[in-house]
Amino acid sequence: MTKDRALSPAIAHSRVVWTAVVFFLLAGSIENSAASRREPIGTPMSAASGTQDSRSQERVADASDEPRQSPAGPTWAFVQGLPIGDGEVRFLLGRLDPATTGQRAALDAWLADAAADAPTERPALPSEVVQATVEQWIERLVVLAFLERQQMASSPERVAAELETLDKQLRELGSSLPAYCGKSGIRREALERHLQWELSWNRYVVRRVTDESLEKFFDLYPAEFDGRRRRVAHIALLWDTAADDGNIASADGDVPASPPTIPWPRPLPAGAAERIEALEQVRQRIVAGDMTFAEAAAQYSQGASAADGGDLGWTLRAGPLSEAVSQVAFRLKMGEISPPIVSPHGVHLLMVLAEEPGQRSFEQVKEQVKQVAIGELWQTILRQESPRLSIEFRPPQRRKVPGN
Repeated sequence: MTKDRALSPAIAHSRVVWTAVVFFLLAGSIENSAASRREPIGTPMSAASGTQDSRSQERVADASDEPRQSPAGPTWAFVQGLPIGDGEVRFLLGRLDPATTGQRAALDAWLADAAADAPTERPALPSEVVQATVEQWIERLVVLAFLERQQMASSPERVAAELETLDKQLRELGSSLPAYCGKSGIRREALERHLQWELSWNRYVVRRVTDESLEKFFDLYPAEFDGRRRRVAHIALLWDTAADDGNIASADGDVPASPPTIPWPRPLPAGAAERIEALEQVRQRIVAGDMTFAEAAAQYSQGASAADGGDLGWTLRAGPLSEAVSQVAFRLKMGEISPPIVSPHGVHLLMVLAEEPGQRSFEQVKEQVKQVAIGELWQTILRQESPRLSIEFRPPQRRKVPGN
């Protein structure tokens, strides 16, 4: 079974920390309403907490230093012509929520290799961290494009005023905004767009996600929030792990200098359409009464539970099932068979076999409801807006591990 990866994974931050004044001005006084719960699939993440540990403090360059442009690095994506490169990746890594996992181990390994006494000597970021961070950049720019089209984005004048304030504060420290951009490697235009996204998204969420709308969302999907347990069965057609390597370097370990461009949003894995069609036919046979769900699981499922009629046992909404499967399992009605569901492991049919009631009220889980609702709003915007935009995505190539 393939590793449970989010299709648009969240990333932990790199502990590359700004000075307090830079963080305060760019993060804004409004709490980022898009803070992550669980490892979300393509949901926005909160700004970094602003706390510093001893290792990160060693890497913070003094604000009065002269600007040092980072060596030119690769460009990983273009969104409406705006390039996203290493500088943008490192900028965003300094702002992502450490509570979101996803790439924590890879990022910690990178930090362990970095020389604490040489902040300008930065080793290459792990490819999976780069890829997930670039995808976060793409998503934020797509959401900003949506808000602009809806005439709900913060004005360029507001952004310019924020940047002017930032520049003034930096100059009081003996630096400047150009010096900051030079050190961090982020392009001025990318910094402006990110700040505009941040201001615009916070305001949009405040307007759209109200207590009334959240209570309606809770009433629509009570099983997802009230703490109940469900006994779930599935029929699974798994991905071919040999073919699901992602972006692998050549056999000799060399990484191509120019990564290939792939569609974004990223396409489904090879064989997805065939698996979806096959399970839809199985579903129709079960619904027609030709066979039971357990009989179909025993005959067709490639999962380890096939011999048990697909029975996965009791589970809570928070796990241990993958997010894609768990969300659907807790929105089904008792006895209902889901349509084919794509997960990081394969394609599934789901059925709820039994249920134990939950006791949590809306007020007890209000914050959780809020985060789920924001995540769904985010995904809806991405699906609606992405086809309208010019997006080139060039994910980094992963080096093949010797012996694998």
